[in-house]
Amino acid sequence: VMVADVNGDGRVDVGVTVYHIDPGAEMGRSEVRYFSWANTRLEKHFEFEIDGHVGDLCGVTNERGEVIVALEVGTGDEGGEIQMWSGRSGRVFWRGDMTNGRVRALSLDAQAAQLVIGGVDCQVWMSHMTSFGLSPARELQHRWGLSGLLLLPQRLLTLSNRMGLQLLRF
Repeated sequence: VMVADVNGDGRVDVGVTVYHIDPGAEMGRSEVRYFSWANTRLEKHFEFEIDGHVGDLCGVTNERGEVIVALEVGTGDEGGEIQMWSGRSGRVFWRGDMTNGRVRALSLDAQAAQLVIGGVDCQVWMSHMTSFGLSPARELQHRWGLSGLLLLPQRLLTLSNRMGLQLLRF
């Protein structure tokens, strides 16, 4: 579940994934649904399906005002890859292979279009999101493996099983 004001219109945006797997199947499919809260109800903006399991998701608008959804897709704690999907077309337009247990959480700063990727190996990568994909911006070293991230203006809030919540400045 992702909850944020992705496009800056003052309304709460909600992204959810629903995983379906048939009995006896090795892999299922995930439905990705995107809503905005308006007039005491959720309005659905778009949905699409992908093969596999979505571990985490987050969203932002690009320079044209289009909603982009970034998904961490794979199995287990290691994840598999990051996929960026267009909310308008419902198609993936960028993929980045993330392996060796490095991906664990995603978080966005919607104003600056920054994507933060935190890994169980204590690495934190900050990248700029564009219509063409991700461009690396900065790498940080964290003391313990991460289980969650939240990008704030000039700060990064991290969650780890060993250290709890920590606020980092960058």
